[in-house]
Amino acid sequence: MKRIVALLCISLLFIGCETLSYEKSFNRLVENIKHERIGIVTSTFSPRENMKPTHFVINSIDTISPTNSLVMDELYIGDKIVKNSSDNIIKIFKSDTLFKKTWMYKIPEKCRKDRRFPTDWKTKWIEATMME
Repeated sequence: MKRIVALLCISLLFIGCETLSYEKSFNRLVENIKHERIGIVTSTFSPRENMKPTHFVINSIDTISPTNSLVMDELYIGDKIVKNSSDNIIKIFKSDTLFKKTWMYKIPEKCRKDRRFPTDWKTKWIEATMME
């Protein structure tokens, strides 16, 4: 009987942790899409040693971590970026000329189907959907 109770407690703990992790990821995704990002790239970096950059800083204060690796492949110090609020599209400018326009954050299918995901976003940026 004690084993069953222990297994049940461990199972509930894992389910709770997974739910909290999803909630945090979902909220961060929605906030990232809502947030406007406009500025000049002042640095690129990776928080892990010996890895290519995964983050960039604009205007020396705002650190951004796109989940589309294509963004980091094309982005260099001095480039201008524009990501409008409530949009998942980033525009990269080089010398004031539009160089690239692509999605910025992967959207897990589970998030897209979540009832809290903004209705007007459900059919936008389909190419950014991560199938599960």
